Amino acid sequence: MTEESPLAIAALSDLQLADYRTDLTVRLTQSYERFRGLAAEQAQMLAQRRVSHLFDAMVADPVNTSALGLWQADAQVGTVCFSLNHAESHLFLWDIIVAGQHRRKGLGTRMMYEVEQIASSSGLDRVQLAIEFGNPDSTGFFQSLGYRFVAISALKELNQ
Repeated sequence: MTEESPLAIAALSDLQLADYRTDLTVRLTQSYERFRGLAAEQAQMLAQRRVSHLFDAMVADPVNTSALGLWQADAQVGTVCFSLNHAESHLFLWDIIVAGQHRRKGLGTRMMYEVEQIASSSGLDRVQLAIEFGNPDSTGFFQSLGYRFVAISALKELNQ
């Protein structure tokens, strides 16, 4: 596989969605533990809740909530998941992931270009996303693409 291989973006099959759901739950759990300082059990519970919310949206409104895979030379090298929010004129990016061995080759940038094209062709004004506080890799990636950070979210755990 070379960087020059053609890229294809397409919807995920049911099996690929099941694998993505598992992977996303694991990654969110780890993120919540690392960046929010949550205990493993609580992080997993919150991750499962968010993933369930996302997958419920895909079932309830598949026209506006999608998970797409990026393929290069017949191998899936990334996934992006988003919802179109016509009422607020933005595309909300739930997740973007490039497989480890394929990172830093421009594939994430390519996927974000496709996401922005989808938003634009859908008549939306912007792309919106959230990053866990203290995640320098994601912050740097999105800043390099021209994204600016416009809000800070605060969290206080009450059941400790």
